[in-house]
Amino acid sequence: MATTTSMSNRQQPDTAGVGLRLPHLAEVVATLPAVGWLEVHPENFLSTSTMTELEFLNALVHRLGCQLLCDVSNVYLSGHNMGYDPYRFIDGLPVAAIRELHLGGFTPEDDEATPGAELLVDTHATTIAEPVWNLYAHAVRRLGPTPTIVEWDNDIPALATLLGEASRADAVGARALEAHRANAG
Repeated sequence: MATTTSMSNRQQPDTAGVGLRLPHLAEVVATLPAVGWLEVHPENFLSTSTMTELEFLNALVHRLGCQLLCDVSNVYLSGHNMGYDPYRFIDGLPVAAIRELHLGGFTPEDDEATPGAELLVDTHATTIAEPVWNLYAHAVRRLGPTPTIVEWDNDIPALATLLGEASRADAVGARALEAHRANAG
């Protein structure tokens, strides 16, 4: 949802927290309740901020009462590329606000800025890597039952491969859900 008359997702100055960076987001949410998702990329608001992405997301949920989609693959990629612990990131998310999880493949590329280093790029063009499956299991153990989508947008494989990824998501999620229920009870 980005038109000349809708909320823009441009970089904003870090002046006074979420309230000033998102002055009209509450209006958008209140006047368009049928909007299923409003995609906001926190990095556009945080490049000059002392606020972490987790602080931003938690403040957003607290201020607006909104819900979040958690792209588990992107959490893993960002953790690798930016040097933070993706498990701690998942642990810091507002559990009650997470309504959907996403999984997808990535492609490693050479980091031109740091010779010898590798960046992981969200391409949705490969099978889901083992570390992402492990992080997904952790997310389900923490969040409980959460609808999950396997994304594959590029280099589409045979249907059997897609169904295999979906089946694995079901199996990993079911095992993690058993652990979630055992810990809750």
